[in-house]
Amino acid sequence: MSDIILRFVRTHGVNIISDGDVDGVFATGFLLRALIIMNIKEAYEGKVLFPRARELEKMEANGDILIELRSDRGLRYRGSNLLLDHHPEPPRIVLYHEENPILVRKYSISTSVAGLVHHIFRDTLDAPEDLVDMVDQVDYKNYELEYAHRLARAFIISRNMPSENLREMFSSTLAQVIDAPLFKNLKEIADKSPIYGFLTMAISMGDWDTIYDWINQEAQRYEEQIIPTAKKLYSRASRSGEISYVIYNYGDLRERTAIDDVFYALQKESTVAMMIGVTRNGFLVRIASFDPKLNLTRICGFITDKRAKCGGRENVVGLYFPNTFFTLTDVLKITHELMRKILS
Repeated sequence: MSDIILRFVRTHGVNIISDGDVDGVFATGFLLRALIIMNIKEAYEGKVLFPRARELEKMEANGDILIELRSDRGLRYRGSNLLLDHHPEPPRIVLYHEENPILVRKYSISTSVAGLVHHIFRDTLDAPEDLVDMVDQVDYKNYELEYAHRLARAFIISRNMPSENLREMFSSTLAQVIDAPLFKNLKEIADKSPIYGFLTMAISMGDWDTIYDWINQEAQRYEEQIIPTAKKLYSRASRSGEISYVIYNYGDLRERTAIDDVFYALQKESTVAMMIGVTRNGFLVRIASFDPKLNLTRICGFITDKRAKCGGRENVVGLYFPNTFFTLTDVLKITHELMRKILS
């Protein structure tokens, strides 16, 4: 159990701002679940937010619990905030005053941020161990368990192409929730982004059977609706030596949903893989590698053109090139030069 978290909650309440990936959603749900089991009344008064990347630069955090949202992600820290993160390792809890860390607790484990929350509240949480392992594997793209791959697919299709049956899938969860501000907030989230509201609610209520059923149903829908698109994208990928890349249409929901599987396959067969999403306003680029000897953050240091944006960590970086200044040809030339510098 973490006295740091409980002291912060009792002073500032439970206001969570989280990264919107699988890991962030489960970390948020696990934290709420632990506080609810402990009957921490502030949990029922809490609220949750999963901002999009482009929204972070306009946001300020003050008195919030931040899940994987370091200040270098664009969010401005004001007052006191509590960060839970596992990048860079080891996983840690950091108490901030303004932008200054004033208390840091590190944990000698290698895990996702959801795994960190589970570890901290291991004597309290009732989450199935295999579900925690699946989230770890999704976050690290290490699919030893087939069920982990199914979880990743279920989440991305529910996020990008919500099924009309999602509310029905989580009907048993909805039947259990009580009249409290937290659940009103989660229902409001579900009205706009169904899986974020429903899944966080199910985790916080400990409705594990519903979560497994959701994984099975949505993974099957992925197989039927997305796998054909993934095969087409994979066949379009280009490969040259240690480098592979694929270009996709970000505005095409099927391509946007299929691209993670394609990118994972390219990472497995190449030293460095890249995907380029073509949007209305520019080019979203992700470069990643499973090679532990490579530090891809060096890429950001090589970029001298301030009109391009770059950020990330050792095994994956993201770049953005606005099309007011760059063409696809420019992006391909620049990124290949960057990858060659990393490999040299």
